[in-house]
Amino acid sequence: MMMKIDKKKVLKEIGFFAGILLLAGVISGFIDLTPHKPIAQTASQKPAAVRDITGQEFIDQIYDYTSGNEWNYKGDKPAVIDFYAVWCGPCKRLRPRLEQLAAEYGDEIVVYAIEVEKYPELMRMLGIQAFPTLLFVPTKGIPTLGQGLMSLRTLREEVEKIKK
Repeated sequence: MMMKIDKKKVLKEIGFFAGILLLAGVISGFIDLTPHKPIAQTASQKPAAVRDITGQEFIDQIYDYTSGNEWNYKGDKPAVIDFYAVWCGPCKRLRPRLEQLAAEYGDEIVVYAIEVEKYPELMRMLGIQAFPTLLFVPTKGIPTLGQGLMSLRTLREEVEKIKK
């Protein structure tokens, strides 16, 4: 005995479940539907990228925590600093979002990444206890910390705050 399948009903159900999955993705932050800036690039220009730095480069280019002084950012552009661990799954998933952020904002900001477990003193001085930890640094004023896997939309919102 053959069973008759109502194709319209099946397609409606598939569409319904696809809509539910899309909505769940948007709500959870895995799918970002917000409009974003196009990647600014000329023919001779490569898009900006995340710059991997060492602990010494952090001291030289960002903040000398060994001097015992108050926070004094050495850079001339707002920065996003990703403190990550190589074994960290959320850190690995965050990296492409940071690459996209760097490309979108071009030379308006600098995006750094530092494998912070190599520099325990830096971890201790900045109070880093979870991965990923992000430091959003304005050119003037006090930076803010963020932790965990952030959506691209949240990253953009934080960058807009430090650009002001």
